[in-house]
Amino acid sequence: MTVEPPRATYLEDEMHFVWDELDVEIVVERLREERGALRGDFSPQSVSGTGWLPTQTIDLISGESAKRYANVLGNRIMDGESWFDMITQAQRLARERYRSGEPSVVLRDVDWSSKSRFAVFPLVESGVRSMLFGDGGVSKSLHSLAIAVSVATGEAIIPGTKVHETGPVLYLDWEDEAATHAERLAAICAGVGIEVPANIIYMRRSGSLHESTREIRREIAKQGAILAIVDSVGAACGGDPEKAADVIRAFDAMRSLGVSILALHHVTKDQKDRTKPFGSIYSPNLSRLTWRLDGERGKNEIYVRAQSHKGNNNGDLAPLGHRVGFEVDDDGRLLSVEFTTTSANRVPPVSGGGNGLRNKIASALKASPLTVKEISTEIESGEQTVRTQLSRHKDWFIHLEDGRWALKAEDHLSKPNQGKPVLNHGLEQTKPPPPPIGRGLEPGLHESEEELPW
Repeated sequence: MTVEPPRATYLEDEMHFVWDELDVEIVVERLREERGALRGDFSPQSVSGTGWLPTQTIDLISGESAKRYANVLGNRIMDGESWFDMITQAQRLARERYRSGEPSVVLRDVDWSSKSRFAVFPLVESGVRSMLFGDGGVSKSLHSLAIAVSVATGEAIIPGTKVHETGPVLYLDWEDEAATHAERLAAICAGVGIEVPANIIYMRRSGSLHESTREIRREIAKQGAILAIVDSVGAACGGDPEKAADVIRAFDAMRSLGVSILALHHVTKDQKDRTKPFGSIYSPNLSRLTWRLDGERGKNEIYVRAQSHKGNNNGDLAPLGHRVGFEVDDDGRLLSVEFTTTSANRVPPVSGGGNGLRNKIASALKASPLTVKEISTEIESGEQTVRTQLSRHKDWFIHLEDGRWALKAEDHLSKPNQGKPVLNHGLEQTKPPPPPIGRGLEPGLHESEEELPW
């Protein structure tokens, strides 16, 4: 028998081909290119809901692959020849759709002005992929949960932020357990005196983000989520975060979710350039906005500096500083977490690679003036190398009468590798960066005064 072409429905991560007269639907999903072949998972089922048939991964360019699959399906519902016709039709339509991509649109007709640039200013952009990264233990997960509470309730938790979009949040976790995040969530809400919101949904994941896209999209639709948090990129990519292909696949999956994304990522202690997350350059490249968190720990507190290192759609975003304070019980369980404002300059910025030694010296001198020998011991560098840096950066360092060296001013710590600092000599702070082109920054967000850890 001749099989007529199917009715096709295309979603971003799956394709549905329906032969109504035969009561058959084939779902094609998880298309990927492997070793020169285009593969996809084919899942036949009855339209009327009487059951599924065996699923198989086949090559969308191979007739032999279609023939073998038709033999597997055998005479279920219909003869093998009809199955072969349907499979090859699905192969061709899925292949063409994959290669052509989404339908073209007229840019003039695209509505870009009706929503805010940010979901949570200035940390999470609306509708695209934003990233928080930093060392382990700097409170990235706490920050992401605080942002989740902000979106879920409309109340800004982190000082210096402003909520523009509110709605359910989906937390996708490859690293921890639901109980850990529930404890942290309750503590954050206790810190601001609000009830724990019921619209923060947790999904513990094990397979890669790319392989989980279909289930995650279903949950986003079911919950009406407007923000998805990915904790974390390295685990979610399901492969090697240093390999471009694995990272690109993970970010493609994030994009396909169709909501604002906040991705968490790590750095390693031996990275030369610590202004970027670990692994493939595609992690920061495929993020539209990245913020690095650095922390200075104390007893039941962390002083945090949040520094923007990339903003495709924004001008200069000033660093944020805040203290994260914790209250714990005798068993070490969190009772409350409180975010308060502090100066961003309390925690020095990390090196971008080109002026790493200069920044290390500045960090060593932050507490008090030191001799060359003391600086050399502190940063584990030769005394002559230290002298050279001190002499080369006289706009940063001053030689005191007692022979010690000191910071000339602290303002430059907020803007590493951006030319000479504006010295205040006890006068006013440096001018804040100009607002992004076309719109002003939110009020009062150029520099904060105090904040927290965990």
